[in-house]
Amino acid sequence: MTCLQVCPNAAIAPVQTAGFAYPTVDRHKCSDCGKCEAVCPYRAELPVCRSESAWIAYTDQSVRAASSAGGVFAVLALNTLARGGVVFGAAYTSEVGCAQTCAETVGQLSALIGRKYVVSHTSDSFVRTKEYLLAEREVLYSGTPCQIAALKRYLGAPYAGLLCVEVGCGGVAGDDVWRAFLQMMHNPQRIELTNRIDQENRAGIRFVYADGSQTVLARKDTAIHKAITLGLGIRPSCERCTFGRRKSAADLTLRRYNPALDDNELNIRRQPMTLVLCRTTAGAQAFADCAEMLQMREITREEAYRHIARSDREKKCADRSRAFLGALDQLGFEAALKRYSTRGPAAFLSRTAKRIFLK
Repeated sequence: MTCLQVCPNAAIAPVQTAGFAYPTVDRHKCSDCGKCEAVCPYRAELPVCRSESAWIAYTDQSVRAASSAGGVFAVLALNTLARGGVVFGAAYTSEVGCAQTCAETVGQLSALIGRKYVVSHTSDSFVRTKEYLLAEREVLYSGTPCQIAALKRYLGAPYAGLLCVEVGCGGVAGDDVWRAFLQMMHNPQRIELTNRIDQENRAGIRFVYADGSQTVLARKDTAIHKAITLGLGIRPSCERCTFGRRKSAADLTLRRYNPALDDNELNIRRQPMTLVLCRTTAGAQAFADCAEMLQMREITREEAYRHIARSDREKKCADRSRAFLGALDQLGFEAALKRYSTRGPAAFLSRTAKRIFLK
């Protein structure tokens, strides 16, 4: 939460409500300075992007192996590190949570690649980003669209060395949801992302336990993946999110792109790729600098936004999500998911109709 970092009186504290942290102000400490309001991303007037270009792209299999899409983020990050810059992104922590973490070497970069299923806490990443920028080091900061908006509000001024990359976000799970999932997985001591683990080229998650044993699952086979894909257990404000679409504070938007048919022009067969929206001149230049390491094809903005609309449609299920959250303590993650992932015939017909008319 950006407001916690800028409050001069330590008057703001996160309070857990239904598994999610929300800022709460201690009126006895608050001096009404307005700094919290100035950095709040939900009060930001984001620019409407009207001239951005849209692409689908993927990179070499050796780089793409650990990615959840086409590996474009990894290529952008490698270019940044090669120029002496630093990269911020979401990584699982030793406390089996998730936080925005800084990578200064290629070895550290692997922890930032791949999809995470729980809210990534910004911790001190905004403060460190500003310190690096003032020291004239390049910074690639990747995060959810609302995190990018919050960073821009925190910085308060443009920096030439900053590249902001927002990742596709269908909503994030809160800490309570994540803990319930880990309990279902018998409380692993550590979580690691792995490269492709089977003949279907699927990336995996390794759960490491205190006794040294391990369980490796394809990311798509995990219960948390299914829950988030169905919009269960996500933060309620994610239901109303408008970040990362026509309005954005980022230089680049990266989203997973699943071709419906084989893409003959890119010579790829049903391989997940990355949808790239170049929203600023800096973003377009950074993407162009990666051209030698990417196979890419330009698409229309309309096609890109149709794909975004299709990928976002699943998270519109606030009532079921709230019921799922309420059932976690009593039923546990697995039983709650089984109960609330079932949909009736009306929902099935609605989804089918949307697939037809949004093509």
